[in-house]
Amino acid sequence: MNIWGKIRLCPALAQRFSICKFLTNLTAPLLVMRIYLLLIFSIVIISCGTSEKPTLEKVWFYNDNLSQEEQVSNVHKYGSTSEYGFTGASFLNLRADGKFTSFFSAFDYGEWKLKDSILLLTTHNKGKLSLEIKALNKDQMVCINKGNQKLYPFNGCKNEVSSGTESPFSIANNLWRVKPNHKESDAELRTRLKNHFRWWEKYFTWAIVNKIEELDIKSTASVLDLYGNGFELKYYDYQFPEWKNIFYDTSNCWRAYEIVYYLMYKKNIDWPKTENRFEGFASAFKQLQQWMDIDPKTYLPAKESANLRPATKRLAGKIQNE
Repeated sequence: MNIWGKIRLCPALAQRFSICKFLTNLTAPLLVMRIYLLLIFSIVIISCGTSEKPTLEKVWFYNDNLSQEEQVSNVHKYGSTSEYGFTGASFLNLRADGKFTSFFSAFDYGEWKLKDSILLLTTHNKGKLSLEIKALNKDQMVCINKGNQKLYPFNGCKNEVSSGTESPFSIANNLWRVKPNHKESDAELRTRLKNHFRWWEKYFTWAIVNKIEELDIKSTASVLDLYGNGFELKYYDYQFPEWKNIFYDTSNCWRAYEIVYYLMYKKNIDWPKTENRFEGFASAFKQLQQWMDIDPKTYLPAKESANLRPATKRLAGKIQNE
C-alpha cells in the first residue's frame, strides 16, 4: 500500500505547520526546522494514515458476482481452480477474540490464527482448514484453499454488534442450519423456524448498525422468497435443496412449510411506517418469530395437507436501503 497516497493532514497538525513556518521566518535555522518538519510528517503518517490498514477481523462473504473473464483471470493469476459450490450466502466471520464462525458447505465454528500468510481455521471438532492469503485490502480478500487449491474471493464487511447474541453470524443465531439426527416434532420445527426468522432479523439489524447500504437477500436458502418490498412463501416444489437439506426428511420439510403457510394465511404483518427498508424487514421477521409461539392447535391441521400455494406478504438478488 502506498502510504503517501493515503495521507490526509489532520486539522490540529495543520495549525502546527503554520506555527512552524512562522518560527522559521523569525529565528530558527533552516536545517533544524527541516528536521522538525520531518518529525511532524512522521506523526501525521502514524496518526492519520494507519486507519487504512487492512484487517482480517471482519465478516467475509464469498464473492459470486465475478464475471467469467474475471474468474479465468484469477485462476491464471493465482495458479488455482474455481470454486463452484459456494454462493453469496457463504461467509467467514473472523472475530477479534480469535474465534470464528463460517458457512461454506455447512455451518461451523472454532478458532483462527494467522501465521505468515496462512489463515489457519481449527473447527470445534478439531478439523483443519488452511487458507493462503494472496491479496488483502480493507474491502476484499483472496485466498487459496491449501487442501484443494480452490480460489476463494471474499468481500469484507464490519462485524460489529452490541453483543454476540445480536450477531447474525453467531452460533446461537445459526442453529437452524444444523441438520437434526432425528425426526422433529411440530414444536421442534417451530423452534427451527423461529431461529431462522431470528437470523433474518439480526441480518437486517446488523446492516443498519454497520451502515451497510446493500444486502444480498436471494442467496440464503429459506422457506420465503424475499423482494425489495416484502416476501412470499416459497412453494415446496420450488424450495432450494439447501433449505430442504436442513431437515431430517422431506416430511419434516413439508410440515415446516405448512406451519408457515397457515400462519401467513390467518395473520398479517404489521409493516412499520418507515422509509428504511431494513428496519421494515427486521420488524417483519421479529413478528414471524412471535407467530412461532402461537398454539398450533389454533391454526394447524392435524395431518399434512395438499394443494397449498404460496402466501404473499409484501410491503423483486439484492436490495438497497433507500
